[in-house]
Amino acid sequence: MPALLSGCANPPQISAVAPGNGAGGVSTAQPIKITFNVPMNEASVDARFRLKPEVKGSIHWRGTKTLVFDHPTLRTKFKYQVILGGGYQDRNGTTNVFRHDWHFQTELAPTLQAATPGQGSGGIDPSTYLALTFSRPMNLSSLASAIHIGPSISFTLHDDPTNPARVLIAPQGLLYPNTSYSVTVSDRALDRHGNHLRKGQVTTFSTGARVPLSHWVSFATTGSSAGVGNGIWIVNDTLIPRRLVSGQVSDYSWSADGSLLLVRGQGESWSVRPVEGGSPTPLPFQAEWASFLSDNSYVYLEGGVLKILDAGGQTTEVASGVSDVAVDNNGNRAEKIAFVIGLSHGYQVEAYDAGLRSRYELFSQSTPMDQLSWAPNGQAVAYRLDAPNPAQDQIQVRVLSGQGSTVTLARGDVSSPTWQADSNHVFFQSVVQGADGTVAKIFQGGLDETTPAALSAGDGMPSQGGIVPGSFSVSPDGREIAFLTAKNGRTDLWWMNTDGTGLAQLAAFGVKKFPYSCTAVGWTPT
Repeated sequence: MPALLSGCANPPQISAVAPGNGAGGVSTAQPIKITFNVPMNEASVDARFRLKPEVKGSIHWRGTKTLVFDHPTLRTKFKYQVILGGGYQDRNGTTNVFRHDWHFQTELAPTLQAATPGQGSGGIDPSTYLALTFSRPMNLSSLASAIHIGPSISFTLHDDPTNPARVLIAPQGLLYPNTSYSVTVSDRALDRHGNHLRKGQVTTFSTGARVPLSHWVSFATTGSSAGVGNGIWIVNDTLIPRRLVSGQVSDYSWSADGSLLLVRGQGESWSVRPVEGGSPTPLPFQAEWASFLSDNSYVYLEGGVLKILDAGGQTTEVASGVSDVAVDNNGNRAEKIAFVIGLSHGYQVEAYDAGLRSRYELFSQSTPMDQLSWAPNGQAVAYRLDAPNPAQDQIQVRVLSGQGSTVTLARGDVSSPTWQADSNHVFFQSVVQGADGTVAKIFQGGLDETTPAALSAGDGMPSQGGIVPGSFSVSPDGREIAFLTAKNGRTDLWWMNTDGTGLAQLAAFGVKKFPYSCTAVGWTPT
């Protein structure tokens, strides 16, 4: 008795436990905690603590009052008993002789609650993303080996930022049209607590006819020195890039219906790649530039000679001494070609109608011209006057309708004229003086602006500091601009509305998430 009283001091008491007595749905990964009202003799407590059924784990203390028992994943839907035997002591040697015990029950095993597309769904767009919704957040690494899609496709997994229990599946490339698919999730899948899925499940759906890709940003990438990650990708507001074409890409363009990609690979070699997958078709020319024409024809620039390869394999020489080319890609019409040739007295822009096989003059200038760009309505051509001093370059538009006129939109270190869908406004880039030195910005000029305004950094886009646009592309509907930014040897992809609002990053270089540098930005045709 005298030893138990220990100087008549009050024995130490338990002030809190977690999980609490009778608790249900307890995480199988939750540590067990016991908090006392006074500093404790840790060894005396450790020796009297146990979990029944026995679970191997480790004890550590938070301060001098709280015991924490870390353990491997517990069994799901199982009742455990926590026991603290009598005889434990505080730091002063005061003993509590009573035995304590309490119970808790662990959570259920995770389940797959929904799949998108749903079971038996038909007519699914081949560009769709898939999704799986579970009863709680899952371990993506385990899902990568637990999910199988048939017919077999490569895919990446992503957490849904709006729902932690939902996983997005991004097929690498498009699904095949008019094809039945199955998505199998095995019970090897683990949740974030380490619990196996309660049971496996299979969901089936079928795709419909091919639907043209609409309002996707496309871009090429360069990856590691081994070429991993090289190719052409697409991304939209899901912010999940998916690769359509693998391999080295230095330039590319879309067919008018969005079903094919014309890709420049190593050197000046070109091939045609179906967007839905399949082997590339090499083209029989070496060229510094190439583009689709209608009727399965191609126009290309080979050593300064402009040529057309028709569907029958016949080659037509259009012009020699050509320094710059642009194709009128309005809708399904891709037959008018504008090109620059040098003359003894200056430079001339001519056009070639591939359908009529006729060549004619558009306009001429004494100063070199480049970066030709057709207006969407085919009634004007924008270009850059390339002066000896870059600060004296100009963005001009030659209006081809009516009597014809020339409009100067901007003067300065300008480049990259690109039309908006209204055929009245042109976006371009200019290097201007900012608060911290020279900076590149995107500007807009209109044909109704008779006097070009002075360009200042404050009027350029984007307005946020530190985001310097490189090459850019305007969406077919004229509402958004996608552009590249270079920083620390990498290139990221951004977009914004054409008024400069809504700035967002679409693809950001990251060692684990997206370890690729973006190049050659564009848009799908619709």
